Amino acid sequence: MTQTLVETRAFIAVMLVSGVIAMIFGFVELGTDSGPASAALSFLIAASFFIVAAISLWRRSAHRHSN
Repeated sequence: MTQTLVETRAFIAVMLVSGVIAMIFGFVELGTDSGPASAALSFLIAASFFIVAAISLWRRSAHRHSN
């Protein structure tokens, strides 16, 4: 495996884990006094992490099929 492939896999893993953590914070915040606004922000942050991971996976698979 090349260094780039390992770095890409690590980056995608970090993005997915960060998204899951942000989702957990969102669900926890739903039960607090800060309420839906704070939870919505956490869910938006989680969505951005998932979108970055999806784009990285898409670019990686496109690069692999072009070779």
